Amino acid sequence: MSVYIGNLSYTVTSDELTQVFNQYGVVKRVQLPMDRETGQARGFAFVEMETDEQEDKAIEELNEAEWMGRDLRASKAKPKEATTPVMAAGTRPVKSIDRPVGDRSTTDRPARNWVDRSNGWSDGGNDGGTFQRR
Repeated sequence: MSVYIGNLSYTVTSDELTQVFNQYGVVKRVQLPMDRETGQARGFAFVEMETDEQEDKAIEELNEAEWMGRDLRASKAKPKEATTPVMAAGTRPVKSIDRPVGDRSTTDRPARNWVDRSNGWSDGGNDGGTFQRR
């Protein structure tokens, strides 16, 4: 398990976090997510320590403690939840292969032909249907 540490300064470095957590035990790993555009820290980190007791002590001491002008939030990190993949624009869902043959569900219908209009309206496909806002 690891420790979630939040409300960090955006200028913090992994070396600074390691120094702070070394006061409570042996630090195995520090993950400090960085913003792709700015290159700065995103304001939170995950710290993995050698034992659960060391992690508990660090959480107890650092939660709501002030560091670098900010009140820290420390807790046990929760496991990452599985996320639903986001479909790219213009793609269709994959047809299910576990349905009975001949089942004409809505996934068997062809995709609507959305027309890219500068005003953002669509004709809803080839069926001459009503106009719909995308």
